[in-house]
Amino acid sequence: MLRLGEAPLSPNIIRLHQWLEDESSFSLIMEYPEPSKTLEDYILFSSLISEQQARFFMLQVVRVVKHCNEHGVYHGDICSGNILVNLHSLELKFIDFRCTRLITSEGFNSSEYQGSDTYTPYEVIAQSAFHVEAANVWALGVLLFEIMHGYLPLESFDQIQLGYIKMDRTLSTACSDLIYCCLSRNAAHRLTLEQLEEHRWMNGLD
Repeated sequence: MLRLGEAPLSPNIIRLHQWLEDESSFSLIMEYPEPSKTLEDYILFSSLISEQQARFFMLQVVRVVKHCNEHGVYHGDICSGNILVNLHSLELKFIDFRCTRLITSEGFNSSEYQGSDTYTPYEVIAQSAFHVEAANVWALGVLLFEIMHGYLPLESFDQIQLGYIKMDRTLSTACSDLIYCCLSRNAAHRLTLEQLEEHRWMNGLD
């Protein structure tokens, strides 16, 4: 959080106002944006979210991930429950940086993964190590699927390893393609963050 509090600041990351620490504990005084709810609740209690609105959300999410990368920070738990939605502007705010780590070129041992189970990248379960960019792109694929369907694509470790991703047939071909390209079980075949940002769906070319 301290790194992400350095300029330039991201408007899509919850602001840390003050850090208080004593011998036995510490307290964080955070920004409290109102009116807002988690993206998870927004998806659950909203009517069908259009691809245009989903695109607006995803553009903000990608901007946050790029900002974290530029500061050498891996959020570690990107999921709909860790993102707030401003109910007036639909601006997103990333919260809950408990799983944050500094990015290294060597990646991380799979045993070190601390994110949400249902967002766990395939390689964390099947291999001994994972890398930040591929893990982030997997999480963004899960998030986009959840926004468009109202539920998660793979809800257990067994499904993450062997399950079939069933896409709503009403989605545009471009949206479905982006989700599939993010959720490739072969991390080397997954889109990079730059390719995701440049994908035709992200640019409104359905």
